[in-house]
Amino acid sequence: MIKLVSLLSLKPGVDPEEFERHYRTVHIPLAKRLPGQRRYIISKVRPSKKRQVPFYRMAENFFDDMDAVRNMLASAEAAAAANDEPFNAMIQDFIQLFCEEEEVAL
Repeated sequence: MIKLVSLLSLKPGVDPEEFERHYRTVHIPLAKRLPGQRRYIISKVRPSKKRQVPFYRMAENFFDDMDAVRNMLASAEAAAAANDEPFNAMIQDFIQLFCEEEEVAL
């Protein structure tokens, strides 16, 4: 299983409520259409009292293997999500990590 982890922070001055409205009504529906996706999880990062947290949200998209990821990246659906200009205008940092997931038994 390959997991694509996306971490993002908002630009200074962006209204979090405006971002959330766009994220939920436009960007998430675009991301849900990514071909080959097995699972999609979104998370809102909780602030810390002890240190500054550099990210606002995290998304995790799961795929069977890197071939499925390559097919997704070449798709019109991925291009539509990547070209969501209102979304892109509100985010400052956007980091994507491709991870090979391994579950550890407890």
